Amino acid sequence: MTTKYYGCALAVLVLLMGAGTVQADTILYSCDFESPVTLGNLTTSTIAGQDGWVLTSGYNNAVVASGFGVDTTQVVTTGASLLAYGAQKSLSLAPFTSSSPAVTMSGWFRNTGGGTISLAGLQWGATATEIGIMSGGSSPGKVTYGWGGYYGPDLTLGNWYEIKAVMTFATAGGLVDLSYRDATAGATAFTSVATGIAAGIPLVSGQYQATGFSLRMFNNSNGTAYQDNFSVSQIPEPSTLALLAAGLVGLLCYAWRKRR
Repeated sequence: MTTKYYGCALAVLVLLMGAGTVQADTILYSCDFESPVTLGNLTTSTIAGQDGWVLTSGYNNAVVASGFGVDTTQVVTTGASLLAYGAQKSLSLAPFTSSSPAVTMSGWFRNTGGGTISLAGLQWGATATEIGIMSGGSSPGKVTYGWGGYYGPDLTLGNWYEIKAVMTFATAGGLVDLSYRDATAGATAFTSVATGIAAGIPLVSGQYQATGFSLRMFNNSNGTAYQDNFSVSQIPEPSTLALLAAGLVGLLCYAWRKRR
């Protein structure tokens, strides 16, 4: 193979590596309740006052504790009393528009008893796009979007679940595709439970502005709620990937014609 062909092959390799890099989601926000968050007793280890978290008005202060099972790192959980717990954190994200790439929001949730509720998600002013686990009716718990939006089969109490919401903005108010995986059972693939859920995000001057992240949990005498590993990321622009693909095709065609 001539030097020219080596150069062409190298260019293709570089573009392929670049395409892999571009396809990786951009992390907009993440929180795993590790450092600078610290453990302590039920008073000093409360989440409000640590890492920018503040107490949500009308709620009690959630507790930072050690996890269980497949997640033994620091997590946030309800206290010993049968109360509602909540905290929120301000974010400074660039606004989204109808042409913005999709945003993925995910978190880990664990409920140990029926009647417990665990929700978390982005705040858009007074509106929240929350995901989590809620009990309802005879169900010990289901994947939830918003308050009372139950989806999919009954979940196993005591297991850790990663729940994911993919939000798109082309439709006014946004749409959500919801999926989950059972982390305790070792599942690696996500199971879809709903698509095209109306997100209800307020549109202000042609923009969707995320103002923060919030969590809330409700325990009862039957169990406790736990949360961990929040992440908000953005999927790359399809047009960028299409341009990379076109460049690869062009280089390969050039190499093929030169060899003839």
